[in-house]
Amino acid sequence: MVMIVISDGQPAAMSYGGTTGMEHTRKMVLKAEAMGMQVIQVAIDSVRSEMMFKKFVAMKNMKTFPNDLVNFLKVRVNKNIKEHVTIH
Repeated sequence: MVMIVISDGQPAAMSYGGTTGMEHTRKMVLKAEAMGMQVIQVAIDSVRSEMMFKKFVAMKNMKTFPNDLVNFLKVRVNKNIKEHVTIH
């Protein structure tokens, strides 16, 4: 299962944000991954994605973003197939 998180990358809510928000997001991503999910952040603009996600795509150029995202996902899916499918 793949979960794609599309956001500006800045955890923010009432009394929630900054380092505390990033640490909480990181813990929740790790928990989801421990349950077998692959979590991929699609980050709008420049954010500190590496503080929260192992896998992320930075959306910096709207003209190239669709291709960047498709290529990233293609690599991830192909890797998953090779890791989890055995052909006899």
